[in-house]
Amino acid sequence: MVKKKEIKKHIKGNKQNLTPYLITFMIIALAIGFLIGWLTSISITSRNVGMAYRMRGMGEGRARPTPAMRCKDSDGINYYTKGIATNGIKTVKDYCIRNDTIREFYCPSTRSSYIAYTDYRCEYGCQDGACIKASYCNDSDGGIKYYTRGSCHSNNVGYTDYCTGSTTSLRADTLREYYCVNNTCGYTDYKCPNGCFNGACIEKTNQTNETCYDSDNGINAYTKGTATKDGVSKTDYCQDNRLLIEYYCYGNEIKDTQRLCTYMCEDGKCIKGNNTNTTT
Repeated sequence: MVKKKEIKKHIKGNKQNLTPYLITFMIIALAIGFLIGWLTSISITSRNVGMAYRMRGMGEGRARPTPAMRCKDSDGINYYTKGIATNGIKTVKDYCIRNDTIREFYCPSTRSSYIAYTDYRCEYGCQDGACIKASYCNDSDGGIKYYTRGSCHSNNVGYTDYCTGSTTSLRADTLREYYCVNNTCGYTDYKCPNGCFNGACIEKTNQTNETCYDSDNGINAYTKGTATKDGVSKTDYCQDNRLLIEYYCYGNEIKDTQRLCTYMCEDGKCIKGNNTNTTT
């Protein structure tokens, strides 16, 4: 039989041999507990960041990503088209931050969930989320041509040359001539030497074919006269023994009027008396 004293000694020796293993086990358990706590805190922080992102939307320069969806942009980086970018969390449209600057949203790559943006200065100004394209201008008569009627078109707006103003004649004397200047339509007012008709100055021609001529120099009831224009002549005449039909030039056209002679009408003129009265 083993003596009782020897058994106690054996047990005490085994306890001393187990002590290093117990210490190691306790250290490992503490490390595992710390690791589990650290991973849990990271998960909570990530959820809080995601919630804050959903509340905040866009960040400075670009939106924070969401793994749920990739970024999509309707126009890419196109300063002349108003586009829409979305990543499933936030949807944004291109817009003008100033009258000459556009904020253009786009996707950095086809696999990105970020929405990025860039600010671009438009040469011709910014309107409704897009840069204004370069202006254009077209003048059908090729510039300032007073004797040709033309039309000027710029940025879907058109203007046509026309006559304005007047003199003592029935025709206008001033032309408003439209033409292109700095890719837009401008105009100048020009006084036509021979009058203005149908959006153009009248060209000077020979007197026989163009200018009206009256041999008795206008309305002269006591002189028989003849008015001539474009080869057509009309001579004063008596409609009856007192009523005179008098032809004259007005506005470079032949006109007529009736004159009631006081005494009598004879051979295309009134015979002189005290006075004459006029009826029209």
